[in-house]
Amino acid sequence: QTRIEEVRRLEVADLEMRGRVRKLEEQLERLADAERDKQHAHAELQNKTEMLTHLTTLNSELRLEANTARQDASNAKEELAASELAAAGHRAAEQKLQGELELKAAHCSAAEQQHAAQAAAATASCEALRIEVARHSEEARLATERAAEL
Repeated sequence: QTRIEEVRRLEVADLEMRGRVRKLEEQLERLADAERDKQHAHAELQNKTEMLTHLTTLNSELRLEANTARQDASNAKEELAASELAAAGHRAAEQKLQGELELKAAHCSAAEQQHAAQAAAATASCEALRIEVARHSEEARLATERAAEL
């Protein structure tokens, strides 16, 4: 009977031990799952950290590009203002020169008209002198003929 009791106690102890082993196996399985979850979370964290680093680098590059673009735009505005100022100066100089050109053209036209009038007067004077020379030539010829007749 003691043996039966001892067998029963051992069977109970065996059942308890099997229960504990099952619980320990379940705990080990949960620990293994937790370790896998931890490794997965660590890998995700590392991926996200790398992505964050990449995005931070891109953000810095974009900020630098934006600053460069703003500086380029500012320089372009300054160059445009300088070009517009130079163009205004050139337009003013062009207008001044156009006025001077028109004035000189008027003077030249007046001088041409004056010279044309002087040339016409000189031509008329030359024609009058030719006529007078021809008349004197004719008178000299006639005088020569009269003198030859005498």
